[in-house]
Amino acid sequence: MPQVIDIHCHAAPAPGIAQLIEGKMRPEDDAASFFMSEDSRAQNRKLGREEYGLALASLDERLSRMDRARVDLQAVSPSPQQFYWAEPQLGQTLSRLQNEHVAEMVAAKPDRFAGLGSVPLQDTRLAVEELDHLMGRLGLRGVQISTYVDGTELGDSRLEGFWEATEGLGAVVFIHPLGFSHGERLRAFYLNNSVAHPLESTLALSSLIFNGVLHRHPGLKIVVAHGGGYLPFHPSRLDHAWEVRPECRVQIDRRPSSYLKQIFVDTVVYTPESVSQLVAMIGADHVLLGTDYPFDMGEADPVGLVERTPGLSAEDRTLIAGGNAARLLGLEA
Repeated sequence: MPQVIDIHCHAAPAPGIAQLIEGKMRPEDDAASFFMSEDSRAQNRKLGREEYGLALASLDERLSRMDRARVDLQAVSPSPQQFYWAEPQLGQTLSRLQNEHVAEMVAAKPDRFAGLGSVPLQDTRLAVEELDHLMGRLGLRGVQISTYVDGTELGDSRLEGFWEATEGLGAVVFIHPLGFSHGERLRAFYLNNSVAHPLESTLALSSLIFNGVLHRHPGLKIVVAHGGGYLPFHPSRLDHAWEVRPECRVQIDRRPSSYLKQIFVDTVVYTPESVSQLVAMIGADHVLLGTDYPFDMGEADPVGLVERTPGLSAEDRTLIAGGNAARLLGLEA
């Protein structure tokens, strides 16, 4: 198979971040941990000591695991913890540290890594300023953002300047959830990840559609983690609401499902049947290979998953494995 590119993989938090946020972050600012049972927290601590630490910290270990997974290049994004709770200047400082950390990884192995950074979306002006810096000065290819900005939905008018800037710069925007903002019912059985992550992505994507962001900015390069959440698997209810409810047609003039053709999703959906559904809904040219490296909810055999997916042509498999990502990230020769 031609070049294999992993669109969904993470870097460790940058050195110095832990010290800067010490004593400033409230427990509820981290929904992923706050709405988690103690047995899940204990398992995460165990994995952090025995698995994630080495996988995130050691470049040699990362490259070895990439080789075993048949991944040629990772589009590395920060650990999915965003710091939208912080006051804006601190948020920009934290983003800058993380962006420089990712840029250093790319500089160490430019043939194996491309970089996605972070921006302080709690302040749109500073977010655009940091976007200009990370793309213009650091050479990163775009950003990773969360699904929800400390009480603000992604389709809110306050963020319009950010979407204008990302479209203008051709920046990739990788949307990655972390927990669920109202996760009281999802504490047990790790539901705050297994159910909440695709639910958060569904809400974020619905906000972008119904608030008209995708309508106004058809050139956006948006990638949604975990197969885009639940929406690509059940869009017909939104379409029906759009047809019968006038309030659903205020910002958009066509069916919500039609906007799915403008986004990209990853293959972290585990089964060939699910990959087939994504291809049927949004096209093979908008599905990207992903692993969620190095976490246990990821995909250990991403190339095998694409190979096992029925009904794909050789061209489809080439596009999903790396061709789509190369085009999106500007890595084509």
